[in-house]
Amino acid sequence: MRLSEALRDKTFDVRLHDKMLAEGKLSLEEIKKYLTSLPDDTKSVTYTERPTVEKSPQ
Repeated sequence: MRLSEALRDKTFDVRLHDKMLAEGKLSLEEIKKYLTSLPDDTKSVTYTERPTVEKSPQ
């Protein structure tokens, strides 16, 4: 991955959206454009079951 791509990915890191929006470094339009540009990986998804955890009686 090139440095420019890594920095772009950091810019659109979901954990930083609110902060960057508040600072004016990112707009909602830019976020929407980025999200629509992502590839559709639904064909390679793997579903798993969550293990059941039994609670012990108190």
